[in-house]
Amino acid sequence: MKKHMAKLLAALLAAIMLLPATVQAAPADGWTDEAEQAYQTVTQLVIQRVTESKDYLAAATQEENAKNVYALWTSGADVPDGFYDEYLQALANWMDIAAKRGKAGYVPGAVRTVAAMGLDVTDFAGHDLLAAMQRPELVDADEDQVDMLLDLDAAGDAGKTDELNTARETMLAKVLARQQSDGRFSYTKWPKLMRDDHNLDDYPERFACILLTAKSVQALTPYMDRPEVSAAVSNALTYLSEQQLPSGGFVKYGDEDVEEDAAVLEMLAALGISLADERFTKDDRTVLDGMMGWYQSTYAEQARTPGQGFYRELI
Repeated sequence: MKKHMAKLLAALLAAIMLLPATVQAAPADGWTDEAEQAYQTVTQLVIQRVTESKDYLAAATQEENAKNVYALWTSGADVPDGFYDEYLQALANWMDIAAKRGKAGYVPGAVRTVAAMGLDVTDFAGHDLLAAMQRPELVDADEDQVDMLLDLDAAGDAGKTDELNTARETMLAKVLARQQSDGRFSYTKWPKLMRDDHNLDDYPERFACILLTAKSVQALTPYMDRPEVSAAVSNALTYLSEQQLPSGGFVKYGDEDVEEDAAVLEMLAALGISLADERFTKDDRTVLDGMMGWYQSTYAEQARTPGQGFYRELI
């Protein structure tokens, strides 16, 4: 169940971050009634998830909640009264505890969330959320470094001090250095879950790099005026287009995986690329078609009724 929940959350992030740009779009852009229904149903699932876990002290849970709340907020989701206030208080409490323990308290995605709400990221309940970013050497996980770039961009002018500009350049250099000759961005340190769940020797390495490649391109998007970044993004898009399956989705360790679809969808939204772009349409199927096909095939036959879409199994 936990693994399925993680995949559902990843799918939600892609769906609701795309919603503001696509809900009014023409049908050719790929947003269907079925996708809208999935958005509405899974939104309620994630609201429940955040509500039940907002007070957890685990840093991973705080990161998950920050990114989910950001997606809910930016898509204009219908949430219960007081939902955002309660989340922000829980985040402030976590920051208080981190400070008392002498920790930097960097939560990937928290800056994006607080900034999106129009709050001061340098004085959030007495905490400067950008302080931890002044020491980028303390952030060594590849995906966390990508998140730091996204957070620095979201901070606006507050993220453009001399210290933070130095951190930004450090992270940009690290991200760009991970790109391989075929266009993918590879891990320098494999995440623990990958090491534990799979024998990396059993699969081509590219099956594990689609998510990081898409996230890296998303983080690089604000710097497209730099020739080296523009070239890197162009090569990555070519690589991802070549990896797309006839179903429209993407594969991880030999199987289609909704987390990869989600990352590519978010990347396309950041770049302003239509769902119907020919580079990411295979056999008339878009990435969103791939996502919808994944959860239908995964949940449709085994799910109990009543229920809808990939939410059925959890009802």
